[in-house]
Amino acid sequence: MPIVPISAYHGDGIGNLISCILEYSQTCLSQKLAIPQELDCTILEVRDMPGFRTSIDVVIKNGILKKNDTIVLMGKDGVMSHSDEDIDQLKKKAEEQLKIAVMSLTKNTIGVYVQASHFNALETALECLKKENIPYSGVNTGPVQKEDAEKSAEMLKLEPKFACILAYGVTVDQEVQQFADLKGVKIFQSENIFDLMESFLKS
Repeated sequence: MPIVPISAYHGDGIGNLISCILEYSQTCLSQKLAIPQELDCTILEVRDMPGFRTSIDVVIKNGILKKNDTIVLMGKDGVMSHSDEDIDQLKKKAEEQLKIAVMSLTKNTIGVYVQASHFNALETALECLKKENIPYSGVNTGPVQKEDAEKSAEMLKLEPKFACILAYGVTVDQEVQQFADLKGVKIFQSENIFDLMESFLKS
């Protein structure tokens, strides 16, 4: 069994670990694995690459993703697709699935408000909060909106130190920032979850 050194703090070695798992699955376990036809994959990262527009890194668990397939997923600005076909039904289904997933998260009466770029990133942020014993009272995905600042401001009456938004990998435009400042809500923003947590803990 190969040994792959990794660092959870810096993220080093994660790519090597995934590569090792994939290679092992495709060689030693290839005859033992059953692959359903229905596609099941996990999004690792969404980024903009010059010359290639939006790039999405995924790990395919089941099924096959082929060139020219139509895909629908939730992005920072809501449902998005690379196809111009009539896919309103799929978009509606994606929105419903995300809403159900977000609603299923157990929240507290008192706690910080967490905003992340997508659901997997949201789960990562919440895991870090749990390790630090930091409660969260609300969650959302996509860019921070005035409504998010409004909800976070409710903590001023219950526990002022939690009247803040932890924005992980999402944008905060100037108008929303000014609105949050007016409401007395502090916004911590970072693309790195460890930097985000450190900023909050030092505040």
